[in-house]
Amino acid sequence: MKRVLSVDIGSTWTKAALFDVGSQTPAALRRAAVPTTQDDLFEGVARVARELLDLPAEAPLAPALDDAPLYACSSAKGGLSIAAIGIVPDLTARVARLAAASAGGRIAAHHSYRLGTREVAALESEQPDIVLFCGGTDGGNESYVRANARALSGSALAATILYAGNASMRDEVSGILRGKRLVVVANAMPEVGALDIEPARQAIRGIYLESIVKGRGLGRVRELCAADIRPTPLAVFDLVGMLASAGREWSDTLVIDMGGATTDIYSHTTAFHGEEGWVLRGIREPALTRTVEGDLGLRVSARSAWHTGEQYISQRLGGDHAAGALGEWVERAARQTSVLPASPEERMFDDLLAEACLHHALRRHAGTVEEAYTASGKVRVQKGKDLRGVRRIVASGGFLARRGMRGSTGSASPVLRALAMARAHVDERTGAASLLPEAPEVLTDRQYLFPLLGNIAAAYPHGAAEIAAACLANAHLALPPDSTEGHDHA
Repeated sequence: MKRVLSVDIGSTWTKAALFDVGSQTPAALRRAAVPTTQDDLFEGVARVARELLDLPAEAPLAPALDDAPLYACSSAKGGLSIAAIGIVPDLTARVARLAAASAGGRIAAHHSYRLGTREVAALESEQPDIVLFCGGTDGGNESYVRANARALSGSALAATILYAGNASMRDEVSGILRGKRLVVVANAMPEVGALDIEPARQAIRGIYLESIVKGRGLGRVRELCAADIRPTPLAVFDLVGMLASAGREWSDTLVIDMGGATTDIYSHTTAFHGEEGWVLRGIREPALTRTVEGDLGLRVSARSAWHTGEQYISQRLGGDHAAGALGEWVERAARQTSVLPASPEERMFDDLLAEACLHHALRRHAGTVEEAYTASGKVRVQKGKDLRGVRRIVASGGFLARRGMRGSTGSASPVLRALAMARAHVDERTGAASLLPEAPEVLTDRQYLFPLLGNIAAAYPHGAAEIAAACLANAHLALPPDSTEGHDHA
């Protein structure tokens, strides 16, 4: 037996699991969770570690971790906040968002073209951890890059600025931003439609370790870990990619991680198939992508989710008088983020809000197709990523862990209901339809092990893949009381 300990430090709960990765049949051995110790994150980690390793209180951890190496991720303090800046929304701004999201960041803001006074003020108000500054192909646009560098230079931003734009502007941008914390990497889009986001992703991880993993005890946690602490979404991102490489049955998979503040979607599938009569407009996205929707959540973002999903919810209610009571539930959930539904009506309200989050998050993650006419005749124009080939949807996070398969009244899966309505939606103005999964199987990560398995995926790919497959098929490890709503990612 080879034991490893994995911990996910969230804003509300610190979750952990002890895994056996050395046996012929790798398995999750034990699971524990405690409320996150906000003032000193190390204390919460120490508590779950001692519980899983059967150590007495105050016992030193280091000797025990020799036989059970520790891996950790964290979304404490709301996760890694990134503002993405580009020029043309369909190109460089999109590239910036892809790079930020794939590195585990939460997109706090994104701006295109020239930064004005209003945009700079919005950035200053948000105060992201990182400003990902893209723009221009190599040898391309210079004027917008120069203007945006000057706008950032004159701002009150304390963030690290990561420049991943036009290579010919690197020296000038470095000079303009010499008074700021600046990191310069290769252009994320050196040619139109050509992506090179890995240097930016690596730099974001480095900034996370040097700037974000400080204070509140995370430094002490890092000293005990067998590998660097990572943002929690990056752990899930890496696991989805690793599963895809582990077996063909996982090559077309979509993972939904819905919580109180955001709805994150990860997918691994071919982005563009090049079918006859189809053309791609914009960039060809990578097979593995992530989107994070900060206005779609069940607690912290309940008000914005209700506003965004108003039309969907109204359609589902069919003019039912419950709309007023639903509004009262939304206000209560936003004010008291730890509240749990206590009646059938409140559970129905949570279902409706969750469906609205799923509906819009799926549509935003998916690409679209619409008909257009050219000199050669009618073509179908694709923008974004084609998800029609996705065969598996994994429902993760607190709400979906409990109700990914059935709604509160035993009705159809909230995931499939939201997906069906999203597939039926057609843009009235353009006629565009979303390229969403057509006949997926829905699996549920009932134990919420995906982030914990993501921590160990690089070191133990076979074990992580085997346990992930088993945890989706079985639910023999119970979640701690009241933690099933407690997905923490922001």
